[in-house]
Amino acid sequence: MFEETVLRSRLISQQEAILAALRENFLQVVEPQTQVAFKRVLGPGEQGVIQLAVEKQADWLLIDDRKARNEALELGLKVLKTSVLLQQAESLGLIVSFSETMQLLEKQQIYLPR
Repeated sequence: MFEETVLRSRLISQQEAILAALRENFLQVVEPQTQVAFKRVLGPGEQGVIQLAVEKQADWLLIDDRKARNEALELGLKVLKTSVLLQQAESLGLIVSFSETMQLLEKQQIYLPR
């Protein structure tokens, strides 16, 4: 994921935000140690997050790619799309507006499945 979201990203604000979170120890980069036999062809980022979710026995996996979600479900993981998380955040009063948040993300060229 680090390579996708930072090293190869064209979104400078995204790169800067992630690097700042790393510097402040809010995020950390972790390489999966578990190998998972995937049935589908997935990108390295999707493979990595699924491997980590399996390895860490994650309660939930936040993932938007449909093929990766289906793969994770077949591996017994509970998955959640970002858009669903944002809708729940709105209902809990954690964000003001789901639709405004989606519009802001789209302005940053971040498109989420609904």
